This record gives sequence, C-alpha cells and structure tokens, in this order.
Amino acid sequence: MAYPFDHRRDRPISTAVPSDLEPCEWRCQECEKLLGVRHGARLHIRFQRHCYIVSLPVEAVCRGCGTPNRT
Repeated sequence: MAYPFDHRRDRPISTAVPSDLEPCEWRCQECEKLLGVRHGARLHIRFQRHCYIVSLPVEAVCRGCGTPNRT
C-alpha cells in the first residue's frame, strides 16, 4: 500500500559522524598501543570479541604496560 506522504524523508538519513571528520586513533601515552578509535565525540573500543562505543571523556588502563590514559 502506497502512502501519499513519506514521513521518513524529513528525518536525517543517518545519525553517524559527519564525513568530514576522519577517524583518529587513541593510543597509550607510554607504549603507543592502540586503545580505541575516535569518531567525533564517540570512541570505538574493541577488546577480544567485544565491541564498545562510548561517549567522551574516557579513561582506560593500557593492557600492555598498565599506564592510565585519558582522552
């Protein structure tokens, strides 16, 4: 059944990060191990088989050297 007005056109196509912002790596201050990838105001963290998307600010302890890190 066709609808005369498609209400979905008025909504944004995506709520993702704008394309003009390039992903930025978040690395440990001491050993340079990759801790996550920043996409605008969000951080993508992958640990073993789990993926997390968190908002900033973020604090984490490096798995390699034990140094506390903050975005």
